[in-house]
Amino acid sequence: MGCSSSDLCMQEMKVRLKIELKEMKYDTSSEQYKEQVREANVIVHGEGVDSLLYDSVRLSAMELPLQINDTTSVYVVKQLYAAENDTSYVTDTIWVRHENTVEFVSVECGCAVVGTIKDVLWTINRIDSVVISDANVVRNGKNNLKVYVK
Repeated sequence: MGCSSSDLCMQEMKVRLKIELKEMKYDTSSEQYKEQVREANVIVHGEGVDSLLYDSVRLSAMELPLQINDTTSVYVVKQLYAAENDTSYVTDTIWVRHENTVEFVSVECGCAVVGTIKDVLWTINRIDSVVISDANVVRNGKNNLKVYVK
């Protein structure tokens, strides 16, 4: 009976790496740098996952699938160059090394593969730095990475 209907599984099964785009702006009133949300026009490809994840979209946050059969997920992020009247993209690559664990959800839903981020590497064309804000990549989780853009 439990396998007869796919409607029985009402829980969210997607496990996604959540990334926020950020930038540091100088605030003249406080004379300090402050973190701000950064919007960018991006194209995002994943290696070994659905190839095109975002196609020419303006966003400040992304949700990307982790490799469930590997311990490294690779994402190619192309950002539209910020100069006026320039339509060229600048490419960066982000490598996320993670440990995968199978999590039992329920009899109806089965299992989900969750991850723990071990470390992150990136190129420095438009990306200044990357900070792990929550290493646990789980269902309905928090933001995992802050990507600071130049």
